[in-house]
Amino acid sequence: MKPQRGSASALWDNDLIQFARLLSEVRATQPPLDLKALCDSMDLYKNEIEGLFDRAERVWENAKTPPKDFDSWRTAIKRGETPSKPATALSKSGLLRKLGVKKLLDYGCGWAQDHKAYRKCGVATDKYDPAPIFKACQMPAFNAYDMVTMMYVVNTLPPVPRADAVRAAARHVRLHGVLLLVSRMPGEVSCSARNGEWERHEDGYYSGKGFQRGLSSTDLQALLNMTGMSITQTLRLVGVNAACAYGVRTHQT
Repeated sequence: MKPQRGSASALWDNDLIQFARLLSEVRATQPPLDLKALCDSMDLYKNEIEGLFDRAERVWENAKTPPKDFDSWRTAIKRGETPSKPATALSKSGLLRKLGVKKLLDYGCGWAQDHKAYRKCGVATDKYDPAPIFKACQMPAFNAYDMVTMMYVVNTLPPVPRADAVRAAARHVRLHGVLLLVSRMPGEVSCSARNGEWERHEDGYYSGKGFQRGLSSTDLQALLNMTGMSITQTLRLVGVNAACAYGVRTHQT
């Protein structure tokens, strides 16, 4: 099955998926593999080698049969004029002032309640969301913002688009600026998944409304490190039951 290049669902150019596909097909079509030789070559135990093949098969099967609707915008919550708790805490904590934030980008703004809250506390704020329904699709300037926030965005995306989104957001952070990530935590998402009997997909769940994956502050740091942020810190916002971390750009890419 080779997807058509350029089609909306094409997987061919995604290296992570194609490597998983290769391992899956090798296991299915080749004679019994010499696991002992692989163990010796990779310095792994037999169960670890078999686990890698199992993981590859899951990735490939999920890639071939994604859920019907993976539009992350469906997970956006309408709160009227009420901003999210992290945005409220950020506005009231003095952190914006401490970090010298004068210009902020709300990346993945959804219904833009947070965008309005930042403006109310005197910060020049732009908004961006790729989903047309939010009417904020105009691409903001690169290397232009003291802070870029991603509030409850990364937890709504599977691994590859999650990493892509964080990399894309990081491009808007100026030198010495900050990229802030906030996510639902693993325990919270796992509890919701059990109660709602959500379907497993990749490293998270499909809720019927969209994808959800709980991420810890350490997970968020790993995403930030991937973007080239030289300094990353976990963050505790008062009254917020969520994972938070931010990275500082100390060199321009």
